[in-house]
Amino acid sequence: AVFFFLAANGCYRGMKDTRTPLISSIMSNAVNLALNPVFVWVIGWGVGGVAWGTTIAQYFSAFYLLARMIQLKMFDPRDMLRPPSKKNLVMLGESCGTLILRQSFDRISINLLTIFTVNLGNAHVAALEVIKRIWQLGSSFTWPVCIASSILVTDFVSKGEWASMRGIAIRLVQVGCAMGLFSCAVICLTSPFIIPMLSPSPEIFEGITHNLLPLCVAIISGTLLDVTESIQLGMRQYKSILLGSIAGMIFMSAALLLKNQFMAAAVGVSVAAGLRSVLILYWGFLITRLVVVMTFFVRRLR
Repeated sequence: AVFFFLAANGCYRGMKDTRTPLISSIMSNAVNLALNPVFVWVIGWGVGGVAWGTTIAQYFSAFYLLARMIQLKMFDPRDMLRPPSKKNLVMLGESCGTLILRQSFDRISINLLTIFTVNLGNAHVAALEVIKRIWQLGSSFTWPVCIASSILVTDFVSKGEWASMRGIAIRLVQVGCAMGLFSCAVICLTSPFIIPMLSPSPEIFEGITHNLLPLCVAIISGTLLDVTESIQLGMRQYKSILLGSIAGMIFMSAALLLKNQFMAAAVGVSVAAGLRSVLILYWGFLITRLVVVMTFFVRRLR
């Protein structure tokens, strides 16, 4: 159900229809909210009831999107019985295969960073999880911009309007920078209230608040990278995104190969100092990817 929901979302976005996925998500959440109390307290299924409520809501959303696709003649169920053509398989492999590799390299890099954090201590791991939740708060402002970037650029590319595409691409990068600054402002203003809600530990609170500057720098870099990659997706420049992820993984691997010297100075230090090391590593990973992607992006705009 989740796989079909994500695939159908991509189809609707390709048709410049963001309203239908929004309606689907609202209906899915409504079904989930209605079923969870029934399964948990009325029937008495406990945690399993939450899982069943979420699963049913996901299938409800998937069937709604499928019904709308059939109604709008975007999808014919009889096509499921026909094997895909060689041309379609090549197009799918070029896009999906490249992006799957990119996602794999990114996961490897993040796992390497997690391994580094685990070696610092449990408090550092807990602080990193709090930072991830804060990062998700900032990403919630960036995600709509990324979706709009891909849709707008794809539309101009499909029409062959390259001059208009260059103009909107530059504006989108500017919007990405502005959204990164806005996310940092929101995080700085709300962190005194959010961090205690996520972790009551004074040590973790002090460690994160002392590293808001490197966290904001990483968020701005990540926001600019997300928007630029979304534009590249609209331009069908999949290989440049893949090369950026490979470069980021190489940077992370090279940094951790020096762990005997790097971690010797980091193990046993405070949460604030350990988090600073983690954020510097992650910032270097983002900047490496951003430099590679921006290089191809600027060359493409010329």
